[in-house]
Amino acid sequence: RDVLNESRRLETKASILRDGSARLVATIEAGTVNMHNSVNSALREQMKQTSVEKARLENRLAEVKAELARAERTRAMVHDSLVDTARPTQIVSTCMNHRTSRPDAPLVGADQVDESFASEYSRLRDVNGQLKHNINEITADIDNLNRIKTKLEQEIRDKEIALKLDGECIRLRHQTDRTYRGNKVRVGE
Repeated sequence: RDVLNESRRLETKASILRDGSARLVATIEAGTVNMHNSVNSALREQMKQTSVEKARLENRLAEVKAELARAERTRAMVHDSLVDTARPTQIVSTCMNHRTSRPDAPLVGADQVDESFASEYSRLRDVNGQLKHNINEITADIDNLNRIKTKLEQEIRDKEIALKLDGECIRLRHQTDRTYRGNKVRVGE
């Protein structure tokens, strides 16, 4: 009789443990699936935001590259203008030297031609100086644009890596989805 009572008590206890375990597994499974779905949703949202940011960076990079090309063309044009002023400046300088080395130059002194040469020479030197200044500023702008371009390219690469890694996480999580659906734990069987 004691054995029979003990057997019934153990059977009742086993039934209670099975029912409790089944409820616990169901609760854990539901929580795990909810958490799993929440993580998947967050991953997809993050990938969407990363894609949008990457597209914004790519658009900005295209703008910077276009501005860089314009700046390079402008620098080339200003350089050509600088080269174009070299010959006239040299000619005016040579003419001024010829005029001052004339035999009667010390007796006559500076005349209107000398003053015109001096004025033209001064103007050409000012233009030459301004063109050199402009080239230096454009070159500094080009350097800054190149730094920005490099930074944007790095940020785009970072976004591509992030998207690749998050995509891999989603792929792996889809395998886990199949695991959750395919391996339901059944208590009491």
